[in-house]
Amino acid sequence: MKKANTDVPQKPINRGTVLLRWKVPEYLYHKKGPIWKAVAIFCVIGFIIYGILTHSYPFSVVVGLFAGVYFLTHKEPKIIEIQVTDMGVAVDHRFYEYSNIRNFWIIYRPGVVENINFRVTKNVIKELSVLLGDQDPAELREILSRFVPEISGKDESFVDLLSRKLKL
Repeated sequence: MKKANTDVPQKPINRGTVLLRWKVPEYLYHKKGPIWKAVAIFCVIGFIIYGILTHSYPFSVVVGLFAGVYFLTHKEPKIIEIQVTDMGVAVDHRFYEYSNIRNFWIIYRPGVVENINFRVTKNVIKELSVLLGDQDPAELREILSRFVPEISGKDESFVDLLSRKLKL
C-alpha cells in the first residue's frame, strides 16, 4: 500500500474574511462528584445483574461495554476556535460552507443552555451544536442571517435536554 506524501506543502484553504471569532470548549463538561459516580456504577451493576438473572447475556455485555467506553473516553474537552466568515463557518479544523448549511437556530437561556445549532448537508451528522461562550447571540444572529435562514422558536432536543439534566 502506498503512503501519502506528507512532505508536499498543502495549499491553504481560503475560508474568507473572518467576521466573528471565539474560543469555547468542544462540549459542555459536567464535573461528576462521588455521588454521581456511585449512582452510575450502581445502575450499571444493577442492569448487568438483571441481564444475567433473565438470561439476557448480550444485554449484560452491551451495558458493560457502554459503561466502560463512557468512563474511559469521557474526559475534559479541548478548547476549539469557532470562526464565522463571509464564506462559511469553521468549527476547529472543519469548515462548513454556507451552501452546505441549510439553516441555524440559537438556543439562549443564560446559565442554562447557550448554543448555536446548524443543520448541515453532506455530513454524517446532520445537526451541529456549538457553545456560544461569551459570544453575543444577537450579533451572531445578525451576521448569520445574511447567509443562512434562521429557524426561530426551536428548542434543544430531548436527547440534549436529557444529557444536560443527567450530566452525561
